[in-house]
Amino acid sequence: MKQDKIKKIKQKYPKGTRLMLNSMDDPHHPVPSGTLGTVETVDDMGTIHMKWDNGQSLGLIVGEDSFYVIESVQNQEKIREADEKIRVLVVEPMKEPKVEYIENTLDGMQRVVGGLIEEIDLNDNTVLVCNEEGILLGMPFNRSMEGGYGGVFGTFFVCGLGEEDFCSLTPEQMETYRRKFRHAEILLGIRGNDPVTLKVQPKQRPAPDAPNRAPKPPER
Repeated sequence: MKQDKIKKIKQKYPKGTRLMLNSMDDPHHPVPSGTLGTVETVDDMGTIHMKWDNGQSLGLIVGEDSFYVIESVQNQEKIREADEKIRVLVVEPMKEPKVEYIENTLDGMQRVVGGLIEEIDLNDNTVLVCNEEGILLGMPFNRSMEGGYGGVFGTFFVCGLGEEDFCSLTPEQMETYRRKFRHAEILLGIRGNDPVTLKVQPKQRPAPDAPNRAPKPPER
């Protein structure tokens, strides 16, 4: 095999590239069709040395074996990490809502709400996620909810609802719920199943790196 062709093979199949095998031209111990594997290296003869997911290690020969690229391990990691982060609106008691990126995992969501999660469908491809035991744990009242839900105790967040999993809020959804929950609420009492609340201005989050102002000297 010519050196320029071997160079192209090395460039096309760097270490970590994921491949799927269609067929292998080996009559003795071929790797089964459909097996996934990871490129270890390409030697100076142009053979692609593999670490197959089933434990085999037979190499691939371009032009004799049939295979195709899935994606590199590095790209898989980047995709996985991106998929696990979603943009949500976090609402804490007595504070203004804030945009955060959280892990799209059960552990990540439980960290935000401080325990077991409960989902409340908001009927517009969004969902409110709060602590299932907020009242029992003595968490402070946060915001009231329509639709017979009463109120939410403890920190909650609002996220999008995809076909199979939670997802990031769209800019329009983010603005809708930022306005909806912009006021903090003080719980005054209960009327039936509905909380009676007083809406107040939320505590402002301090601006980062705000300069300290010296006190104005008294006038003479």
